[in-house]
Amino acid sequence: MHFVSAIRLEGVRVNNLQNLTLEIPHQKLVVICGMSGSGKSSLAFDTLFAEGQRRYVETFAPSVRQFLQRTERPAADRISGLPPTVAVRQNPESSGASVTVAQRLGLQERIRTLFALRSTPWCPHCDTPIHVGTADSAFRQALAKAAECRVLIAMSLCDFPPSSPGAIGDPRSPATWLRQGLTRCLIRGEFFRIEDVDSFADHPDALVIIDRLRMTEDQEQRILEAAAVATELAGGGVLLAETKTPVTQHTVRVSELDWSSWRFSDNRSCPICHLEIPVFTPDFFSRTSPLGACPQCSGSGLIPQKTNPSHRNRPNERRQRCDCCNGSGLKPIAAAARYRNLSMAAFTSLELAQLSSLLEAEMTSEEQLSHAETLLIIQLRKRLALLHQCGLSYLTAGRAISTLSAGEARRIELAAAISSGLTGTLYILDEPSQGLHRQERDTILTLLTALRDAGNSVVVVEHDRRIISSADHIIELGPAAGAEGGQLVFAGTPEELKRAATATATALRESELNSPAAMNAGPQGSARQLREPSGWLDLSQINSHNISGLDLQIPLGVFCALTGVSGSGKSSLLSNALYPALHQQLHGTSAPGDYTGSILNINGVRQLDTVQIMDQRPVKASPRSIPATFLGIFADIRRLLAETHEARKRNWSAAVFSFNGAAGGRCPDCRGRGSITVSMQFLADIESRCETCSGTRFRPDVNNVRYRDRSVAEILEMSVDEAFRFFSNQRRIQMRLNAMRQAGLGYLRLDQPLSVLSGGESQRLKIAAALAGVSRERRASGTEHTGAAFARGGRTLFCFDEPSGGLHAADIARLADCMNFLLSSGHSLIVIDHDESLLQHADWEIRMGPGPGAHGGQVISSGPPQ
Repeated sequence: MHFVSAIRLEGVRVNNLQNLTLEIPHQKLVVICGMSGSGKSSLAFDTLFAEGQRRYVETFAPSVRQFLQRTERPAADRISGLPPTVAVRQNPESSGASVTVAQRLGLQERIRTLFALRSTPWCPHCDTPIHVGTADSAFRQALAKAAECRVLIAMSLCDFPPSSPGAIGDPRSPATWLRQGLTRCLIRGEFFRIEDVDSFADHPDALVIIDRLRMTEDQEQRILEAAAVATELAGGGVLLAETKTPVTQHTVRVSELDWSSWRFSDNRSCPICHLEIPVFTPDFFSRTSPLGACPQCSGSGLIPQKTNPSHRNRPNERRQRCDCCNGSGLKPIAAAARYRNLSMAAFTSLELAQLSSLLEAEMTSEEQLSHAETLLIIQLRKRLALLHQCGLSYLTAGRAISTLSAGEARRIELAAAISSGLTGTLYILDEPSQGLHRQERDTILTLLTALRDAGNSVVVVEHDRRIISSADHIIELGPAAGAEGGQLVFAGTPEELKRAATATATALRESELNSPAAMNAGPQGSARQLREPSGWLDLSQINSHNISGLDLQIPLGVFCALTGVSGSGKSSLLSNALYPALHQQLHGTSAPGDYTGSILNINGVRQLDTVQIMDQRPVKASPRSIPATFLGIFADIRRLLAETHEARKRNWSAAVFSFNGAAGGRCPDCRGRGSITVSMQFLADIESRCETCSGTRFRPDVNNVRYRDRSVAEILEMSVDEAFRFFSNQRRIQMRLNAMRQAGLGYLRLDQPLSVLSGGESQRLKIAAALAGVSRERRASGTEHTGAAFARGGRTLFCFDEPSGGLHAADIARLADCMNFLLSSGHSLIVIDHDESLLQHADWEIRMGPGPGAHGGQVISSGPPQ
């Protein structure tokens, strides 16, 4: 039998790939590198992953496929040897605002099952435990811990409703029990004959004794018969054992000794208010299930609250904690249940390391576990051990994915991929080292090799020198970006790459020559002149995740670098506390998004006019948004088309050349998107080209109108670099296109959907908008920044989160030039990054740490870079 040892691709022509032919070996760590825009994502995701998705759909029965749109085959002559594919992207679609660490890693389902099996019901009104257990389970537990000890089987008068007599008569009358043949009781720890008690009305906590004996295995039948009497008369009872030391959490005082107790009952109700408790199931602890979701907040834990209008008569919508569930999102009964004396909310608020220790204590305790319970805890501990290996044990299970730093989110995605336990699979990862401190990249490399060693093929799009040097096989595309890229410039081992004459090989050789001592040196080793701060922001009492009560000064008018290991509090400080606080003060409105950080006081705000966040979250735009619309270029292009002779002859305005409005000339089938979305239940949605307009977005008659012999669809298909040359006589269009080129996005097409941009590309698009003076913010007075005012104002604080992400070493210098332009215009920068070649341009460094999670949140140092 012949075994295929590699993925074979022939004649690949996806996007800018130029008839590419190559082999990718199986069960190896393969790195795809090259200049930004050289075609790396086109090869990895638009070819390999897209073909893997298409083949997955082909496995469906014809009766199922008839309900799905036809999925296009990637433009290639042949693709063979392709195993099942899994993609780990930079910005996974599932990581919404409400998705938690436990949900993403498959912990939440197991935690819910654990609570269903092992938690103790707790009355939410009386704050009282409701001990539920069968007589058989009580006997088994007592036999394991109280063998050969004296035991009592009794009924508690608290189990009887106080309002009306039961079927046996008044339980508070001694005659009732004497008629049942019962003669002894326990009152306040002392034994009494029932005939000597006048009334139990003054002793509501008395125990009526059914039987007394010694706990041995051959007494099982007698004990169960006594328990059956208690269940029949009172709906349940208690088994007491005289142990040397208490072996249960709840004890009963008997003759000046604390006897261990095990309750059994078929009545799931509160002994005080008699609230009925349903049988617990995993869905009962789910915020997304009708069985468990809080009826007031529908499981969100938050209640929308309208506040007074603050800008253009638009009300602000804030959210406050739900009073019904106290923010847990669960029904009161589910929220009150406790496992090892912890509610679901308290359990998921523990750090993952604490959860692991708690489950280890459960496994080593003397309490008997069922096979299902033991297997469940073992599975939980395995996943928690993996997270510890990833360096994420400081996170809490209930932490929202959207609040994690870029490095933390990537390690979560990798851990989720590894925990699936798949083998013989092709894993495709998009820059897994991005957002990680240099000390943490070894962890990522360990995880990648673990995936490979498990029998998988691992393909990584990466720029990091350590991962490239540790790969089994390297593929470099180039030699440049866009139309000048898409070619195979190198394929081989790391040792062979060192001898090659490619952009990546040159960057690797230069990085080996550069020493940390030369990071702040200028040409010929001369000291770089650092900028002096033009002002300061004084922050007091910062509270955000692991930051508590921090006071800090931030310089203005300079490049201020915010550094430290992942999880040390950088994003918590910048994105979750400083940005929303400044946005509220400068713009008079709450920043879009859910932010939990707070700052008691900020001095120096009057030195700023605006604040902008430049993070890697996808651009907030409609599904049809493209770079041409985001930067306001398309409006000028439509105006030029409307001024052509053919358009004037048909009396067409610029609106006809819009694919957003129904009144325009967009394709009626795809509604101007150029593609049809196929909804998939088991995989990400699939996009297929619209057959009506062939992906052009417009009707055929609209495409007949031409400007300089190009239709609107052909213009939008141009790259930014091509369009810059094409519109040589249109200064306004060229200015905004040049801003994209300065940001390193000259390879993007004008009609590239913003939804498919990487996190780094989304961030650089925001930088381009800033360079072009296209502001998405407004002043508190309501006036919008113009490009000229933006350049002259010198009043904007830019908050950058990992701007070097997705950039080749050769592109980072261009990014530094963009930042220098912003600084020379009088603006201020705060930058979170780990790239040493970018950080060497910093004028001030604030280092957070010393460690992640609870070990971080402090300022280690603040001053000029050393």
